[in-house]
Amino acid sequence: MIKKCIGCGITLQWEDENKIGYIRKDKINEAKYCQRCFRLMHYNEMKYINLPINQENILKEVNDKKYLVFFLVDLFNINKEVVKTFNKIKNNKCLVISKSDLIPKSFNFDKIKNWLCKEYKIKDKIIFLTSLKNKNINKIFQIMEDNSTKKCFFMGYTNSGKSTLLNTITDSVNKITTSMLPNTTLNFINIYYNDYVFIDTPGFTLKDKIYEDNELDFVKKINNSKFIKPSVYQMQPKTSVLIENKLRIENLDNNNDFIFYMSNDINLNKVFENNDRLKEYALKTYHVSNNTDIVIKGLGFINVKKSSDINIYTINHSIIEIRDSFLGSGFYEQN
Repeated sequence: MIKKCIGCGITLQWEDENKIGYIRKDKINEAKYCQRCFRLMHYNEMKYINLPINQENILKEVNDKKYLVFFLVDLFNINKEVVKTFNKIKNNKCLVISKSDLIPKSFNFDKIKNWLCKEYKIKDKIIFLTSLKNKNINKIFQIMEDNSTKKCFFMGYTNSGKSTLLNTITDSVNKITTSMLPNTTLNFINIYYNDYVFIDTPGFTLKDKIYEDNELDFVKKINNSKFIKPSVYQMQPKTSVLIENKLRIENLDNNNDFIFYMSNDINLNKVFENNDRLKEYALKTYHVSNNTDIVIKGLGFINVKKSSDINIYTINHSIIEIRDSFLGSGFYEQN
């Protein structure tokens, strides 16, 4: 009988310690987790695995099964690439905005839903959830009941929170392995809960993003596990903000406000014209209108309040996306 790790879904093996799924031979009959998952769960020992996930194969298998799909993404990492993948799912589906407890409480969720429908042409159901405080988890069961099904897939990009959410829903002793690392879930995992079947899937990774998958220290920083407090910078002409050693964003026009919505562990450094740091990167000038978001894929976004020309220096400009912001008039709850 083929035995699989209940944490990541990979087939267990004892022949090669350097390959995925390894467990000592004397432990293989009793083992529930592969050595990598066990060490990650008990010792927080993170080990990056260079195992590219075939996104198209996953989508094909999901579409062939025709089960209901819950697709998770956190609000700070929505972009065109993520929405394009979501739209490839042909089943009945629901977009789940995860980690909603990290979003400022002043945000008006109904207005954000309307913005998602307008900006990204999303026509499917949208719900806001958190796996940390069990907020609105009952909506998962209600949507399944509305679709007359007991089976569903959970899908999403790396660090969207799907495995954490599944562990919370099922409250099982045998937990799925969770981490901020790409390729934590390596195969489809069936989780049986009462008369329901939840299927966890390997997480997708962005084709273009501000970091490499093996940059573990940086990946830790961008993991949005805590409430995000927006960082506000009042920008005079020719002033810049450096984002770690990854990107430089420079205001070219009148005084402006730049509001950074990303992990507060990220180092932001305001510098002036005579500082040339990161100017060796590729330069591209962007024009933004009033109240525009500059999306940095894999990191978050920057809200620019006034119309401006902006210089961005970075290695790969494919990580940049410009969009109308949801942070406009009426997008905040009235206190």
